[in-house]
Amino acid sequence: MPNVRSLPLQTRLVPISTVDESARTFEVVWTTGAQVRRFDWVTWSYYLEELSLDPAAIRMARMDSGAPLLNTHQQWDLSSVLGVVQRAWLETGEGRAQCLFSDRDDEMNAYWRDVTRGIIRNVSCGYIVHRYVKTDPPELGGLPVWTAIDWEPAEISLVPVGADVLAGVRSLGAAGPEQLDERQRQQLIEAATRAVGHRSFACEIVGRAPASARTVSLPAAPAAQPQESTMDETEVESRGTPTPAANPPAPAPVQATPAAATRSEAEIRADEQARIGGIRNAVALARRATHGITTLDQAFEDGLVARNLTLDQARAEIFARLEAHSAQNGPQRSAAGIETLRDEQQQRRGDMAEAIYHRVNPSATLPDSARRFRGLTLFELARRALDLHGISTEGLSRHQVVAMAMGNDDSMGFRAAHGVSDFTVALASTVNRTLRAAYESAPRTFTQWATPGTLSDFRAATRVAIAGNLTMEKVNEFGEFKRGKLVDAGETIQLATYGKIIGVTRQVVINDDINFLQRLPRMAARAAADFESDTVYGVLKGNPNMADGNPLFHSAHGNLSAAGAAIGEAGLTEARKALRLQTDPSGNGQPLNLTGRYLITGATKETEAQKFLNAVIVATKAADTNVFQSAYTLVVEPRLDKTNPLEWFLVADPSQIDTVEYAYLEGEQGLYTEQRMGFDVDGLELKARLDFAAKATDWRGMFKNTGA
Repeated sequence: MPNVRSLPLQTRLVPISTVDESARTFEVVWTTGAQVRRFDWVTWSYYLEELSLDPAAIRMARMDSGAPLLNTHQQWDLSSVLGVVQRAWLETGEGRAQCLFSDRDDEMNAYWRDVTRGIIRNVSCGYIVHRYVKTDPPELGGLPVWTAIDWEPAEISLVPVGADVLAGVRSLGAAGPEQLDERQRQQLIEAATRAVGHRSFACEIVGRAPASARTVSLPAAPAAQPQESTMDETEVESRGTPTPAANPPAPAPVQATPAAATRSEAEIRADEQARIGGIRNAVALARRATHGITTLDQAFEDGLVARNLTLDQARAEIFARLEAHSAQNGPQRSAAGIETLRDEQQQRRGDMAEAIYHRVNPSATLPDSARRFRGLTLFELARRALDLHGISTEGLSRHQVVAMAMGNDDSMGFRAAHGVSDFTVALASTVNRTLRAAYESAPRTFTQWATPGTLSDFRAATRVAIAGNLTMEKVNEFGEFKRGKLVDAGETIQLATYGKIIGVTRQVVINDDINFLQRLPRMAARAAADFESDTVYGVLKGNPNMADGNPLFHSAHGNLSAAGAAIGEAGLTEARKALRLQTDPSGNGQPLNLTGRYLITGATKETEAQKFLNAVIVATKAADTNVFQSAYTLVVEPRLDKTNPLEWFLVADPSQIDTVEYAYLEGEQGLYTEQRMGFDVDGLELKARLDFAAKATDWRGMFKNTGA
């Protein structure tokens, strides 16, 4: 029966293949679909994961839209972005990708040199599985196969080496679950939670019998396979990773009960065979997963059976034996695959950030793993962050606790020992998240009609114009194709950098000013979005000179009304005609036949424009018909009211011709944020930066009427 679980972003280690130093690109095979051994924390057992390479099974939207190239799967801020996936494709049973490496600073260039020299030679692909088909093993001791039939590659990371799946819990030593104290049990719970991952995704798991079972009759009494967890899916979602019992019941001989006495001898024998088969199968599975370690020998297996242990009790002892062996001999690695899991610090930082953001935005979903920090004030969270690092806060004032948690007070060597604090990262993550959400939701009407673009650097870039000599011409038999060329319009566009620094002080934390973390980022984000709108509409209002020396709207360009007119039939007829009669820049008089799509007005003319475009006239003669009914999309921008509230513009579709282009720095579209410990302020500083430009690149697709 299908069930749904929350699973983290999965990863697979793959090598870098070809590197192009001049283009700063490299190519990887991000999957071959090969089977990889993984550990299921719900059933406490291993399985083989297999990725279907059927194109219908892979969601390529993230890769096609430019998935990020990250530094070891870090997701805390944009400084972790090393580049972008330029393109990804499937080829002969492999998933391939070409990645473009950033050159924004010296640190990026240092990483790139290590890639080109072969010092950094591994990448790890992160992917989300939405649906598995689970096939039970066809033979005793085999591993079940989970085939991902609906999955989604999400990112590619440069990594030093993968992490062993049990590395997070090896500090427990040789003790079994029943021998752990409270602190060790909590470590085991947190380690299991880390394995599930901070950002989890719903995954449907559908079971099916092995192929052999569907075609061949099985023996009458097969050995029992390891059982699935019996908890329902709601319980799995609410509890996350199951926690081993602190004191499991001691093994006891099987005793007959009144109820058991009524059972037949055949039923009792079948149950015993199932118990023995399940235990032997669990031992065989552990041997295969660990490549036959000597501590899981036949004597150990026979002892589990002879002591009349239940299957769950036997699994607990197997797990304890694996822990003891791992502590003595170090990680057991397999050539089948190396996987990178989120470490404890990443998990803790993510959970703290989620808890703070949940207080800022209560409607946001709080992951189960973050509930341990739910409801804590900012000061309480700062103290908890220090406690989890093993730093005692006993006897410290509130100011000292907050200063140390934010990295301002290094009297105890906190920064030297631990680097940037978890609390600081959690605060920065919350501010960044609020800032980005507010920026993306801020109204920007220019995105409807202006042309978006990117620039690779801060040098002036020249734009070309549509030329009539690109028109198709007939080619006679044995004739040659005639060459066309683009015409340099002479218009240039150049990026500039704008920004502000936001300070999160100790006072904000001590006063638990959670509203500050909500208000200030929103104000800064709105200011950035407003700046973009001011810049773009400043082009229309400022009427700058073009490369030919004439203003953007000028009679020499044929895009300025001879006399002001209201928004009506006469004015729109003049504007429509002017757009259609514009000619290409090659000088051959070829009309471009442009059609207007957007009618842009200020707030003053909004009602007038709505009435005319939506007017339904029941005409008694053809002359009374409103031919402009619903002909154009109305764009209302109050910034146009500042100087002349009566003027209006008709603009062609940007797919026909360039009009005004707005551009960002390549790889950093929109608002970019980074943080550091404050120098000018006693706290955390966050920098919001915007690399932006707007420029009229062609006058032919725009018409201006001064209004009436």
